[in-house]
Parts: sequence; C-alpha cells; structure tokens
Amino acid sequence: QPLVVYFPEYKKDEVLEILSLDCPSEYSKDFYHTFLTSLWNVMNSISKDIRELRHIRDLLFPIYCEPIKSGQATEKETWKLWRHIEPYYKNILPRLYIRESTRYVWTKYRFMNY
Repeated sequence: QPLVVYFPEYKKDEVLEILSLDCPSEYSKDFYHTFLTSLWNVMNSISKDIRELRHIRDLLFPIYCEPIKSGQATEKETWKLWRHIEPYYKNILPRLYIRESTRYVWTKYRFMNY
C-alpha cells in the first residue's frame, strides 16, 4: 500500500512569497508584489495551484508592464496599470475555468482581440 501524505494548502502569504522569488531584476520587489497580490485576489477563488498561478503570472506580467515600457505609467501608478490589465483578467478567468490557458491559446486570443 502506498503511503498517503497530506499537505495543507498554501496560505496567501506563502503563495506570494513563492511567486515573488522570480521577480525580474528590472522591477522593484514592491512593484512585483503589488502585481502578485492583484493576481492572487483575482485568481484565488479559481486556483491556488502554484504551477498554474506561475503560468498565469508569466502570461500577464509582461502585459501589466506595457504602460511602463511605453512611458504611459510608472510603477507607482497602480490604477493605470490595473485599468490596463483588467480586461485580460476578465478574459482569462473563463478560460481558466475550463483550463484553456496554454501560452499558444492565450497568445492567439490576445492578438485577435486586443
């Protein structure tokens, strides 16, 4: 008989700490943490799986940073960044429900609709 070991679910702070380990060097830890917190707040009712959250983070963080790279916002202007990323969250949520969030599907959808 295999030995079954129970592991409790990660708590919010633990998930954010794990995800923040991959902070890109060109952004401050506070800025990255703000993004991760918004990601958690939007996604936690659907998934708390670290691998899935990491995947969604990798898809959305470059989009979140677009206004900064184009000079339309700074790291401190979180409301502008939220307004920019919000439609992407709205579009990915239904896809995540049915687990249709591969990089190929997301990239194809993004360029067709935005």
